[in-house]
Amino acid sequence: MSHTAMPQIKLAVEDLRVEFSHAGKVTAAVRDVSFSLGREKLAIVGESGSGKSTVGRSLLRLHPATARVTAKTLRFGDIDLLECSEKQMQSIRGRRMSMIMQDPKYSLNPVIKVGEQIAEAYLAHHRVSK
Repeated sequence: MSHTAMPQIKLAVEDLRVEFSHAGKVTAAVRDVSFSLGREKLAIVGESGSGKSTVGRSLLRLHPATARVTAKTLRFGDIDLLECSEKQMQSIRGRRMSMIMQDPKYSLNPVIKVGEQIAEAYLAHHRVSK
């Protein structure tokens, strides 16, 4: 009887909650989001304003100071994303984890080929020659 190895979890999110405060009022933008990923891909789909980008920004810690991000678990490999330093996050962003926003006019330059833009981002985060 052969045994298959358990897939290694690369990203674990459990009970993610994101709240924003403004003028003394707190608004929950994301509540109780949970998922885990190994090597597979995940698409987060939903209506405009449903929190897709907020989830992505939470993973990359790209929220303004008015945001409060909490979770039972928010791990990338062995790194606790809620507890790691900004320096650690800088080494993760772009190099090990990245996000292309849904609005292409803010994400991609329409006059440069997509492949060139992805290569530029890769070169910016990895020590390789052109």
